[in-house]
Amino acid sequence: MKVAIPINGDRIAPRMSLAKEVIVVNLQGKGEIEREEVDISHLHPIEVPDFLASKGVTKVIAGGVDWHLQEIFKLHNIDVTWGIIGNVDEVLTFYQQKGLQLGMGPCPPRRRRRRFRGFHF
Repeated sequence: MKVAIPINGDRIAPRMSLAKEVIVVNLQGKGEIEREEVDISHLHPIEVPDFLASKGVTKVIAGGVDWHLQEIFKLHNIDVTWGIIGNVDEVLTFYQQKGLQLGMGPCPPRRRRRRFRGFHF
């Protein structure tokens, strides 16, 4: 399994769409086989899912991911866990040992409110 994490130094970047680099980590079981730092600064955010899919990525762990970007990741069969912050190595260790879930971090998913347009009685 290949996991991509947008980075800012040694920490997870706060927004996927603003990240200049990602770390692509090849995991097998509870061990790390390979790690590659990839420059994505030349890509438009909409191009990132296709680029990561071409590298074999099936999981993204990120700080924040715009909803439309999440949908594009889904189209490429890439699972996204967002709302995660911290040191990359610590997050990877936690992911391998205990797993991560959407909303574990300080940015829980919002419930969508229905918006009514027009006249209401």
